[in-house]
Amino acid sequence: IILLHSGGVRCLEAMLIADATKNVYLETSFTLPYYLNSSIEQDLAFAYKKIGADKIIYASDFPYVDLKESQRIFFEFIDKWGFTSSQFEKMAFSNGMKIVDLNG
Repeated sequence: IILLHSGGVRCLEAMLIADATKNVYLETSFTLPYYLNSSIEQDLAFAYKKIGADKIIYASDFPYVDLKESQRIFFEFIDKWGFTSSQFEKMAFSNGMKIVDLNG
């Protein structure tokens, strides 16, 4: 189960659901660009760190959010909140690959 937009303004509630279950993921589309520089951005960083990078999936919400702009905001978010390159790789690539299981 992928909770769209990480639950938006209810991202801490979404975090609790994802933390309590094995098959619930949060995805980033629209939420990061929309709540950039707000207290919700801080809540998103907290939630992502609390449940771990294995439960986060980067998504752009294209065409509603320009793909390049979405990527730039995501890269800046990763850097600003101190996520590691390993955490970035999981959120941006490998978690999504596990879900769609393109190898099997």
